[in-house]
Order: sequence, then structure tokens, then C-alpha cells
Amino acid sequence: MAAWQTSTAPLPVPAPLPEVCRIGHCDLWVRGTSVFCTGHGGRWKARGCPDIEDFTASYEEIGPGGAEHIDLRRLPVQLRLEMQYALQCRHDEATKKIRPAWAQRLVNALADAQVRSPLDESEEFWKTFRGPTGNWATGWGTFLLGARRRVEELVYGRGWDTEYHRSVRRLRNLGIVHPHTSTVTFERVTQPWLRDLAKRWARWRLSGGINASTVRAGVRMVARFSAFLPAEMTGPAQVDRALLERYLADLQAAMSGRSAHNAHISNLNTFLRTIRVHRWDETLPGNATFVPEDYPTPPPLLSRSVAEHVMAQLEDPANLARWQDPARRLITVVLIRCGLRVTDAINLPLDPVVRDAEGAEAS
Repeated sequence: MAAWQTSTAPLPVPAPLPEVCRIGHCDLWVRGTSVFCTGHGGRWKARGCPDIEDFTASYEEIGPGGAEHIDLRRLPVQLRLEMQYALQCRHDEATKKIRPAWAQRLVNALADAQVRSPLDESEEFWKTFRGPTGNWATGWGTFLLGARRRVEELVYGRGWDTEYHRSVRRLRNLGIVHPHTSTVTFERVTQPWLRDLAKRWARWRLSGGINASTVRAGVRMVARFSAFLPAEMTGPAQVDRALLERYLADLQAAMSGRSAHNAHISNLNTFLRTIRVHRWDETLPGNATFVPEDYPTPPPLLSRSVAEHVMAQLEDPANLARWQDPARRLITVVLIRCGLRVTDAINLPLDPVVRDAEGAEAS
């Protein structure tokens, strides 16, 4: 081995001589029966084994470094332009990295599925998109859903004219950015007349600056009311006090006075009152409202008093002496003797001692 390492003679040429990799700028030998070297062969497989001539031509067009590109030529012209636009937007935003090999598998799946445009299919379709052979990878649905929304915004624009009639409103297209709420959905409000009123109510609240999560919660509670309504109801004229009393009984059976119980009544009452105040539907009966007695009685609060054995420990001089700060020891004594809490003591004025007419301390 030492002699071989220091030898200046060239290594013997194998016989027969292996073929050279089909990639023009690569002079490495092929591996086994492949037409590519080990590196390019692995990239060819990662892209889903596209046509060899197309794969080779793509490297010839862009030269060295061809593995870091995405070949869109299999896509129809319209879809190719839309995917180029979506990829460019992701690149410009620079918030997430796209691996070319991952994107190439997605492109191949789209080509095999013979899709012509993201707008040809619904958002629900893209959320769970798989290729014809079941190909699927983590993140495909998220990327394709985002691509569809970008193309839709490019084609139809943004704002209320675009979002108002959607079953799922995208708040970002309305200029509303919320860290925890990106959409408001009306899909569970099944009655057309109730959905129209809920959409109007949500727009009115968002336009007034009400928090997006509050608006979303309100619509969700209207959706629960929608699920309760009888199938034969055809409009708000049938939403009377008798119906609301039956709904109160249903809420009590389901929630039994929990905090959500009160929220459901409050939001639905606000919804109905807003319809009457703004006269969105004159057929809504005047008695379609909740009264204070309809709200569940809050459970009794736990006692805030301190147990006797705990107070005995606090008042013990030996325990008070453990305070290293005299000011804190003094305020502890004041709290005990005056029956105050820490928040009360913080709000005391600078001179809280009350004196009578003769100057003696009264308290």
C-alpha cells in the first residue's frame, strides 16, 4: 500500500471501459446498468425517474449545478405559469425553504394527474392531494392550497367583493392579520337564510374592529344554533320565544352551566338583537330574544378566607422573624391585623392612617 501511494504510474484502465455519465459536463463513470453516475442517478430517482432525454437536456441547458432546479416542462402551459408564480412568491417571501427534489416530485404528480389549473379543483381537494399512483408527501397539501389562493387572488383580486360570499373567509385577504385566527368559516351554518345573516353579522363586526377570534367564536355559536333548528324552518319569522326556550333547554342539557353555556346565549342574543337593530330582516319576531333570567346562575365562588391553622403559622413571631427585610415583615403584620390583601395594600395612599378631631389615630 505504501508503494502504491507513492507510485507515479497511472492506475491500469479497466477493461472493458465503463460508459461515462450521460450528463454533458460530468465525466464520471456510470454505476452498474444505469446511464448516470452515482450522484446524478440518485437525483434522477429523487425526481421520480423522468424521461432520460428530458433529464439530460435540463442539465445541458443550465450547466453545472443542475440538481438545484425544478423542471416544469411536463405541466400544461397554464398550470406551468401558475406554479412558477407560486414558487416565485415563496422564494421572494423567504419564509420557508423549498427543496428542488421535493418540488419535482410534486410537479410530476401534478403532471400525472393531468390537472390544468389549481382553480379547477376545490380547496378541500388540494388539502389531501395525492398523485394517481398514491404519491404523497408531507407539505404538498399546504403548498398547493397556498398556490391556489395566490392564483385566485391574482385572478379575482382581494377584498370584500371576493371574500364576502365564500364559505370560508380568508382574513388576510381582508387586510386582517391575527396571530391565531386566519379564517372565519360558515360551512356548518346549513340554512341559506341563516348563513346570509351570519355572513352579514360577521362583516359588520370585523368592520367595527372586533377581534377576529371573537367574531369566529360568534359564528361558531350561530352554527350550533343552526344544527338545533328543525329542518322545516324556512326563515327568521319562525324564530320565536318558544323556539329559544327549547334551545335553552338543549344548552342546559349539553353544557350544564359551564362558561361556554353563558357564551352561547350571549352571542346568539347579540346576533338576534343586531338583526333587529339594523333591520336586516323585518320578519324576525320581536320576542326572539333572551332575558337576564335565561342566563345560567354562576356557581358559588370558593371561600377566600385563610384557614385557621395557616393563620396561626403566619402570626407565629418565630416565622415573622424569618423575614430578612424589615419592611416586608411590617407589611405582613399590617395585612394580618387589618384584614387586607396584597392588592389592597398596594393601593393604599401614602398616609393611610385616619385620625379623629383630637389627633388620635382612629384606624
